[in-house]
Amino acid sequence: MHLSSSVEEAAIVARRHGKDVIVLEVDARAMLNDGFEIRKAGKVYLVREVPPKYIIGLIDISEVAGR
Repeated sequence: MHLSSSVEEAAIVARRHGKDVIVLEVDARAMLNDGFEIRKAGKVYLVREVPPKYIIGLIDISEVAGR
């Protein structure tokens, strides 16, 4: 799974795959504290999975600048 460091960056990546998309807000700090490995790969971060308990929000990217 790909993670981004900002909502704006996530929106840019998401728009490459369609216009009706939602960005999930993930508590990456909690994932790291619980032992998950998150690796940097260019402008994104990679993780094998994001269990539901780490999803802390949904963001409608149509409300993010640059729509």
